[in-house]
Amino acid sequence: METLHRNQRGLRLGAALLLLLLPALPLHARVRHGDAWGRENFARAERMREALNGRPAQQRSRRDYQRVIDSYRRVYFGAPSSSKADRSVVAVAELQVEMGRRFDDNKILQAAVRQYEFLRKEYPGSKYRFDALFTIGEIYKDDLEDPEEALATFSEFLRRYPRNRLAEQAREEMGELKPARVEQAKTAAQREAEKYQKAADLPGRPLKAAKAEDVAKADEKPADDASDADGTASNERPAAPSDGKADKLPRVTSIRHWSTPDYTRVAIDLEQDIKFGSQRINNPDRIFFDLYDTKLASTLVGKSFDVDDGFLKKIRVAQFKPGKTRVVLEVDDLSDYDAFLLPNPSRLIIDIHGKQSPKSEAKMRDQPASGELSGFAQMYNGLMPSGSRARMRPRVFSSHRAKANMPRKRSTARSPHCSYACTITSVSE
Repeated sequence: METLHRNQRGLRLGAALLLLLLPALPLHARVRHGDAWGRENFARAERMREALNGRPAQQRSRRDYQRVIDSYRRVYFGAPSSSKADRSVVAVAELQVEMGRRFDDNKILQAAVRQYEFLRKEYPGSKYRFDALFTIGEIYKDDLEDPEEALATFSEFLRRYPRNRLAEQAREEMGELKPARVEQAKTAAQREAEKYQKAADLPGRPLKAAKAEDVAKADEKPADDASDADGTASNERPAAPSDGKADKLPRVTSIRHWSTPDYTRVAIDLEQDIKFGSQRINNPDRIFFDLYDTKLASTLVGKSFDVDDGFLKKIRVAQFKPGKTRVVLEVDDLSDYDAFLLPNPSRLIIDIHGKQSPKSEAKMRDQPASGELSGFAQMYNGLMPSGSRARMRPRVFSSHRAKANMPRKRSTARSPHCSYACTITSVSE
């Protein structure tokens, strides 16, 4: 009887202790949601990120970034097995990279590295695992300026994924890093030589000959390594401009897209206004945009985006050459496009739409010009984040713009950034 009573007391104490500890457990450790919940919360986080991207960079606070980061974390904490869990982990890392650059905070950049490592550990089968490892190397190279870690990361990437689409880019990055590492070693040797020189200048402190020879050898060795690296002497090797211009190029930070029944919009986010050129190539049909004097953010290197909405098939982006970023849009053969820059925040807007018929073009030429802001221009502004203003391009018109100018027809398009429908009534030239 006493044993039974003792057991009951133990059970009651255990239950009470469990009730006390339960509130201390994190919510994600107690609740697991399904895929539908994960998708819904991911969509909410995407809207928050879109709103953040629509604000000028100087108006984004740490708290603003943290709110969006927490919204993505809620997805993979609450539904770790959902189809959007690994993408949410990547979104957190991308935001941390952007935040670290915005506030020049290396601790946040290191947190982004850990976030990518978390993705590779917790989601080893994720399609983002290749980009995650490569981006870690890019962060070490471009942001944390740690060539040793960057080389180690790219070497690991090539060892694990020698045939991956980013393998060639990883080799190029290593080729750029080796001279930098040599230069770093050379600088260290020069500092050592200066130290010995100072010691030699002090009375009663003669410099040992052996040490001087060691320093001379150390100073010569990097120069030999530099010659072997690219087949030329170190003083002949092409170098970055002495003013550091290459390091200060504005970055292409993100690419977004929306689909509507009439056209597809692509927004390329930039750190500042830039110059660009575009060209269309057939077989297969594609349009490429060269963004001059820009640098691709590490989170976008080697990225591609599948769209397949009837106008636009795929978006690809790459650092075509130093100082030139190339964005390639794989389009339908019946697609046409408009492109223009918007300020504050800086971004390049590209609209892919159906080609205009000759009959529609004739009607547009007969249409009188108007000085008022058109309904389509209002729709352009409505489709963009708050504070943006579209600049209409009178030299190119799409089929839905032509329809807008027909006096007895009206059409509407719903903006992803507002809850109202914008009515297209006319187009001003």
